[in-house]
Amino acid sequence: MARMMLSDRQWSRICDLLPGKPGDVGRPPTQDNRTTLEGILWIARTGAPWRDLPAEFGKWNTVYMRFHVIPARVNRNNPAWHDQNVYRVRHFVENRFAVLKEFRGIATRYCKLAATYRANLYLVAVVTAMREQEHGRNPGGWPAVNRRLPV
Repeated sequence: MARMMLSDRQWSRICDLLPGKPGDVGRPPTQDNRTTLEGILWIARTGAPWRDLPAEFGKWNTVYMRFHVIPARVNRNNPAWHDQNVYRVRHFVENRFAVLKEFRGIATRYCKLAATYRANLYLVAVVTAMREQEHGRNPGGWPAVNRRLPV
């Protein structure tokens, strides 16, 4: 059994953010959202290729496809359902990670002490936010969504 990342308490805080598609009458999912999310977190933690995902997390391709859900184009004949607010926040978070990963020490976590790593992360976040402010972008603000994520 692979080590799990989410405690029951953590899962209870985010489980409602991963609902199934409303009105989806296809066959039932082969695994629950928590197992899929644990598989995604396992890939993030280990850096392993998707094909090396342990079987206990489900088929690697299923987990991969669930991870890479992107809203359909507006002109698609049969658009896939997605929550626009959740997608906007997800897009924001992904972009913030991309900016932080420009700093190799953050991306690869050279610092072994959590306090040192956290200090570097804060420093890089402030520097990148100032850089983006100078270019007239909204660096650290949440996207224009009037909905708070669970705390």
